[in-house]
Amino acid sequence: MVAVQPQFTFPYTYQIELLDRLPMLIEEPRQFFFPREVEEVERGALIVRVRPNGGVRWIGTFARGFDSEKAITGLFTTPHPDWLCVVCGGYGYVVNTKHPEQWHLVKARPILEIRTAESAGCLIFADFQTVSGFTSEGILWQSAPLSWEGLKITVIKDDELQGLGWDAMQDRETPFTVNLQTGEHKGGAAAKVVQRP
Repeated sequence: MVAVQPQFTFPYTYQIELLDRLPMLIEEPRQFFFPREVEEVERGALIVRVRPNGGVRWIGTFARGFDSEKAITGLFTTPHPDWLCVVCGGYGYVVNTKHPEQWHLVKARPILEIRTAESAGCLIFADFQTVSGFTSEGILWQSAPLSWEGLKITVIKDDELQGLGWDAMQDRETPFTVNLQTGEHKGGAAAKVVQRP
């Protein structure tokens, strides 16, 4: 797993601090685990103290997805100023800092690349086959499969992402475009794979 890389590209309304241990409940009574099923801190989880402007501070423990150097770990601002993105071992969580019970798990897994599209108001996540995005309206979308195994983002312009997806049947890369507001796409390899729930 790579070191935590904070990227604060978009404006935000909170302060965050990375912790090396989970405080006792008496010190920090508002503690949240992501996903909710996690009841104890596992090795490699990220522990973050969040102080929303005008809100009550809380601690978040974010479970690690994969133990891989290719899977991203980092803290990111999002196009919505109240929402924070935490990525730990390729698992991405977007959380409303003022209401941490409101959160989403990014469907792209493991997250191998993150891009920002400031003009489109979108934080972009890519895995081996799909692209996901989180918009300024707080909407999280995921594209259909664009590649059999491995994709490249080549251009981000206005509301469109362009890239190449690997087509195993034709043994070549196939171009695709993705709408950064909806996740709708054109082109790509359209691999016939089962979608994760």
